[in-house]
Amino acid sequence: MKETEFSFRKIVQNSVAAIAVVATPGIALQSAHAESVETNHVLIVKALPQEQGDDQRIFDQVDEFMETDMGKTLAGLFLVFSALNMIRTVDHGKKLDNRRKFAEALGASGSLLALSATLAVSTVAEIDPRIPASLFMANATFQAAYSIEDERQRWRGLPAAPGIGTAAALFGIGTAILVDSLK
Repeated sequence: MKETEFSFRKIVQNSVAAIAVVATPGIALQSAHAESVETNHVLIVKALPQEQGDDQRIFDQVDEFMETDMGKTLAGLFLVFSALNMIRTVDHGKKLDNRRKFAEALGASGSLLALSATLAVSTVAEIDPRIPASLFMANATFQAAYSIEDERQRWRGLPAAPGIGTAAALFGIGTAILVDSLK
């Protein structure tokens, strides 16, 4: 009975996380792009950036943000987080089931550390957008491989589907960002 409760709880947790991942961009998109001004009870909606001809690539947008004080602070904190995550991964690697799983975790942590270092450098210098896009793709690939390996070890059958779906979505996001930066 306890095994059933645990797997049901895991399925519910993964479902809630998936709903949050799907719903959050829609809410952010609606609030960010549909800014409105109310004048005498007349609602005026600003045009979306694509309609204005202002179609910036994702890392061009990030680059503009990184030049602000908040961007520099977040880049520094992200670098500290990535370094600590790398240390934790190396320490935790002794406890993992197999060497392949450790290599995937180490690859994900290493590429995240390289990505955060690149973003920190972009606060003071110009960086080709293909570099962070490639590092993000490497991180997505290693993280997706680790997630699939972990789910295969833990679950059999249907309970592994949300984790494998999340890994596939992460790989898809990385691919989309890489393709966008290579245009």
